[in-house]
Amino acid sequence: MGNKDTFDLNEEYVIYKRCKVFPKAGRVFSEFGNELGVGSDTVRYQDENRRKHNGQKLRFVYEAVHGELGLDTIIRPKDNNPLNASIDNVEIHKRKEWFEKIDWSMKAVCDEATIKSIKDDYEAGVSPDGRRYTYRFLAKKYHVSLSTIQKILGGYYFNDKENNT
Repeated sequence: MGNKDTFDLNEEYVIYKRCKVFPKAGRVFSEFGNELGVGSDTVRYQDENRRKHNGQKLRFVYEAVHGELGLDTIIRPKDNNPLNASIDNVEIHKRKEWFEKIDWSMKAVCDEATIKSIKDDYEAGVSPDGRRYTYRFLAKKYHVSLSTIQKILGGYYFNDKENNT
């Protein structure tokens, strides 16, 4: 998270899986002194048997302080910045509760009227409020998946009577 020049190596740290973890700064160093996961949200480390493992950096820092979490647990950054692995930036959710919050109602199949509206909006280029119609914007507006928008505008959507022969 911080700059290497301003980082205090005398800060409190924890030894976890043969790594030195600085929870407040969200930084991890190998036993050889190399910083792991620089500019990334993942950490690559070696276990006692010298086998290599990859893991989420935020989860690694959290587990170093509080112990290992079960597979039914999801760990997320509070500020939605996956590069900020500080222990103060941790949000923990049970997997079942997390997936219940997600809106799974995006359509994979569109009727002909929706297909025509999507194409018309995209050709218009700009919405009435001045926003550009990107694929993502159209997917949100019509509540369909991004790949469905790509298929419709690419001309190879299976339900599109206009382009199918």
